[in-house]
Parts: sequence; C-alpha cells; structure tokens
Amino acid sequence: MQMTRCFLLSVALMSPASGAVAAEFKLAPHRAIYELVLQSARETGGVRSVTGRIAMEAREKDCHDFELTYRQVMRMASGEGEPNVIDFRSTTRESFDGTRFSFDNRTIVNGEADATVIGTGEKAAGQASIALTRPEKRKVTLTGATVFPTQHLRLVLDAARRGSPSVSVPVYDAADPGDVATDTVAFIGNARTADPKLDGLLTKAKVTDRKVWPVSIAYFDDRKTPDDQAPKFLYSADLLENGVTPSVRLDYGTFVVEGRLVELELFPASGCR
Repeated sequence: MQMTRCFLLSVALMSPASGAVAAEFKLAPHRAIYELVLQSARETGGVRSVTGRIAMEAREKDCHDFELTYRQVMRMASGEGEPNVIDFRSTTRESFDGTRFSFDNRTIVNGEADATVIGTGEKAAGQASIALTRPEKRKVTLTGATVFPTQHLRLVLDAARRGSPSVSVPVYDAADPGDVATDTVAFIGNARTADPKLDGLLTKAKVTDRKVWPVSIAYFDDRKTPDDQAPKFLYSADLLENGVTPSVRLDYGTFVVEGRLVELELFPASGCR
C-alpha cells in the first residue's frame, strides 16, 4: 500500500515553492479532511468496500519550514472475513527553499534528507544526501536530477501556469524503503472551475479563486523499461493555485479510492514571507 506516497504528495501540494516561482504562488497553510469511498475495484483485487478519512494540517514553522501532520485511516472489506484496517500517521518538515526534508512515517521510515541545489527547472537538485534512522541507521546518496516533493510540485504548478501538459522527473519522497528516488510523470489538464458542490466549503474557508488544474502523477518502478508499463501508483487531484486540493483520487492498482473534501480551514499567513 502506498500510504507513504499519498502523505508526501499532500506535503508537496501544500508546501511553499522555492526560487523565482515562490513569488507567484501564495500557498495556504490549512487543515483539510477528506471522506474516503471506494470508486472502483478489479475482480481480482478482493476489495469490495472502503470507508475512512484523511486528515491533514499544514503550518509554517519558525519562518524556515513547513510542517504537515497527516493521518489516513482506511477500512477495507472483501466480503469475507474481518475487514482490514490501515491507520497511517506521519509528520514531515521541508524548508522553504526545498533543500532540507525531514520525515517521520512512524513504523516505516524516519530520517532527514539534504539536497545540493544546482540551477532551476526540472534539474533543480543535483545531489541528495539521505540519513535514515529507522528501521536502521544508514546513509544514502542520490545523484542526478532528483528533487524533493516541494520542488516537484513547484515544477508542476509552474508547468500548469505555462500551459505545459506534463513534467517528468525522479522524486525522493521517503516512501518505503526510504533509500530510492522514484521516476514520475505528472500529467496536467486545462484549468477549470472547481466542482460547484464544494462552493459552500470553499466560501466558508474564504477561498475566492475557484480555478483548479486536474493533475495526475504516475509513479513507476523503472522508466528505463518500455513506455507502456503501468504505473505502480497513480495520484490524481484537482489543484487550486493556493495548494488546496478539493478532491483526491488514489489508484492502488487493484482498487481506486476517492477522497471527498468535507472540512476545510485556511490559517492566517504567518508574515514570514
């Protein structure tokens, strides 16, 4: 299950951008809760019903970092035997400039990562040094065009503003086992208006700009293999310019879960930036 990846995508979607793009995007610290429901399932997958919630809270810390706490509880039933309950909790912090990334995925991985930034664009990070403390202490160095989640979504938002349809770059997001970057391709649709069913929630949270970009991010084991390979995980969301995601869709391969926004609160800006 890609619970870690879902969490870190949420981090990226709500983290401040770095570099020149930062001035263009005023991303909002906020609290959001989503109800989870089963959208579809393959016959071979065994999952027949899904209920649960995602709760997340993102805040600026010390005028240097953005911290997000995340919890996803999901109850999956196959119609036979007892339901399988997953309760995943995480905390992460990422520096405003995107060069530091710390993560605590509770029972999965814990550690810190630092990037040496070289230039801008899709090759913004030249080297990432990873220090894991759980499940065992070890150090890993990633080279090449690897970026952290904030840089990744910075690239996606920048591409969306420019009308570019896709972004392809390896991303280090601390997903289990925590020592590799994952090849990704983000597909960006044309801007549209957020679902009118959410008008009440968005109005209550004082969200005035209702323009969203539909974004789908595919994660692959190895992009060196043929282009027709299926992604191991697919995350889709409607993305507001302030970083709020009115809806999410998690495709685990054998079943697909939809996250419907049911609570939203925007926090006052800290004045740090």
